[in-house]
Amino acid sequence: MNKPKILVGDKEDIPTKYLEQLFALQQLAEEEKWGLLPSEIELFRKKWYTREFYWINKKIALAIGSEDHVVGYGNIGWFVKYDNLDRGWFTAYVAKEHRQKGIGKSILKALITEPPEQIKFIYMACVLGSDGEIFLRKIKKDNDYQENRTAADLTEFDINVVREETKILLEKANKNGYRVIEVKNMQIEGFVDSEELVTNVQQIWNDIPREELTFGDYVLTAKKHKEIYDVEMLHGSNYHSFIVICKETNKPVGYTNLNLNPLHKQVTWQDDTGVIPEHRGKGLGLMLKYQFLLYLLEKTDTRYWITGTASSNEHMIKINKILNHKLWITELEFEIKRENIAKYLN
Repeated sequence: MNKPKILVGDKEDIPTKYLEQLFALQQLAEEEKWGLLPSEIELFRKKWYTREFYWINKKIALAIGSEDHVVGYGNIGWFVKYDNLDRGWFTAYVAKEHRQKGIGKSILKALITEPPEQIKFIYMACVLGSDGEIFLRKIKKDNDYQENRTAADLTEFDINVVREETKILLEKANKNGYRVIEVKNMQIEGFVDSEELVTNVQQIWNDIPREELTFGDYVLTAKKHKEIYDVEMLHGSNYHSFIVICKETNKPVGYTNLNLNPLHKQVTWQDDTGVIPEHRGKGLGLMLKYQFLLYLLEKTDTRYWITGTASSNEHMIKINKILNHKLWITELEFEIKRENIAKYLN
């Protein structure tokens, strides 16, 4: 095969004739990463035609080989509002039969010049043991963060045992001065003050272990928080949340979310789970997770419940083990100075 042609631009710059090939490659990338049935291809179509978050810019590249076939793709994005305005990220995928031919490097070379000069760091991630790891370690020897992605097979639980444990944990929380509310798609009006919840979410996000990563704290507003869910719901996602309320103050102190999408019925993705520091150590995190386990068993036909946590987050790892989560894949993240990427490419 001759050296592929690289097309770069915004979504509207990508010729329509290549889109179905792109969606098929995205589906392959998901299946290769997770090793299970991927999302239906309609989900990738929905994501393409949905607006991007207003606080990021993004460029896309396609590698076009012989006979006008799409053999790889890449994305580069960067923040333009709120926080970490010197940071961006890069992802790429090349079809298996076209690897080890410099295509991934060509995609990176075509995209790395797109962000403005103030973007000094680029984040890249891969699965431990994958071809992507080989590629990234050529740019930077050591990863800066490791995330354990774990999964629980819901067919292995006894629903009656789960019901009893959920009841015990909820009664304990009630005795300790807490109550739990259940909401769908973050429709929290009338249940909890949005600004108070967003303050919780921001604190919980910023408490997540970063290991060797150096990015600054997240800045979250009610508008940004709502936009996250609004965009994901345009993809067909349905969110289910449990929020812990302190009875004394009537304010939220913790929450957990699940993402269910009918275009990927086999899998439920755990979103956030967290409790603010002054209310930790009372079993609220485990109680929240059990609420979801019971919900999944009673109300859904999903098979796998997948979550992720930093390899250094011993407390959450312990909770996930109690809930029969087993290691599925390990993701590595690399924080790379943009100038070092340029040196690698040259």
